Amino acid sequence: MELLKINNLSCGYNDKKVLKNVSFSLSENSFLGVLGPNGSGKTTLLRAISKIIKPETGSIHFQDKNMAEISVKETAKSIAVLPQILEVPFSFTVEEFISMGRFPHLKRFEKPGKKDFEIIDKVISELDIAALRQRKLRSLSGGERQRVLIAQALAQEPKLLLLDEPINHLDIKHQIEIMDLLKDLNSSGLALIIILHDLNLASEYCNDLLLLNEGRVHTYGKAQDVLKYEILEEVYKTILVVEKNPISGKPFIMSVSKTAREGKKK
Repeated sequence: MELLKINNLSCGYNDKKVLKNVSFSLSENSFLGVLGPNGSGKTTLLRAISKIIKPETGSIHFQDKNMAEISVKETAKSIAVLPQILEVPFSFTVEEFISMGRFPHLKRFEKPGKKDFEIIDKVISELDIAALRQRKLRSLSGGERQRVLIAQALAQEPKLLLLDEPINHLDIKHQIEIMDLLKDLNSSGLALIIILHDLNLASEYCNDLLLLNEGRVHTYGKAQDVLKYEILEEVYKTILVVEKNPISGKPFIMSVSKTAREGKKK
């Protein structure tokens, strides 16, 4: 079943148009990786889907409803966002911070009730962060903090989770842990759209890939159809080698240094 449909979406900031006639659709349980060079419109796409910015032209439909007709609060009940830069209130405990994910489901000035705390407990258990429950956010490591941020998003009970470079500042161990967690959540029925710069992690974990270039959809499809050297070199303007991962069979991308490129020319 189709969960999200974007049709000829164009939008940007002030007089600068960032996205230009972007169209694609997303089915339930999808795990979509959004790729592209800096400035290609990746973050702008997530902001448009989450109603932070409005489309100039085109439309976004979620579960067959035009999102222009859905309130921000109603949107937050179905779509959760993990932005790249987030001002975290460090004075809160992990449990207090996760409970904020219930706000879209509460009336104004209403306090969380029994059902809300049951959902919070369930999320804390599923993400294996019970030991962090009473810790202050400022005391967490990078990997622990990302798990807590994801937990708050899951407390919203979303059908779609948007993530803007969630592993950008993590070491490789914690990158894999977070990607494994997201894959498990996807397998449990949650649809995800994730912005990634690591092409190999996108290849291994995402079901489909959307490659943006200069605000337009350059290529959309499976990893083997998107991660071809001729496509990547055209978009990223650098020499890349694409081989098959001997374990997974997925495309594996290797960069070529300036020294190697110059040596090849000789």
